[in-house]
Amino acid sequence: MRKLIRFGILLFVLISMGSMLTACKKEKAESSGYSMYYLNKQRTKIVNKPYDPSATDTEGLIEEFITQMSEKTDDVEYQKIFPDNVKIARYEYTDHQLYLYFNKAYGDIPAPEEVLCRGAVVHNMMQIEGVEGVSMYVDNLPLKDANGIEVGILTNDSFVENPGEQINSIQNTTLTL
Repeated sequence: MRKLIRFGILLFVLISMGSMLTACKKEKAESSGYSMYYLNKQRTKIVNKPYDPSATDTEGLIEEFITQMSEKTDDVEYQKIFPDNVKIARYEYTDHQLYLYFNKAYGDIPAPEEVLCRGAVVHNMMQIEGVEGVSMYVDNLPLKDANGIEVGILTNDSFVENPGEQINSIQNTTLTL
């Protein structure tokens, strides 16, 4: 009888330990390291959430990220980057530079929101290995800022982020002009 009880306890302990090890293994599974950048629900700042792409090569990741940026999210805290009428008509990837060609509707995005859209696009694309810069075109013409100046090649360093909570805080950054 005692052997049966000991066997039952031992079996219970082994099954419990196996379950715990399996749970630990699942928790420690590493993410891909990618994030997808969106706008918050008020469309006033860029937010991100972890993303596991299915593609693994540069071209595949570019296409997948373009698709993700154009689709509605399943989370109310995240808004897709572009209004419904804005589309990426095509892209070119040459010499580590990504050229995105938007339809004419991109030019109708209000200036403050457009800067956020631009930042989210660049943050998304700069994660892809091999992409060293992003150039944006609207209706086949180079993207211009609110002052009518061409924005040129963009990288993550092209944007200075201010979390907004500390409006008078000072941030130092190195910008390449």
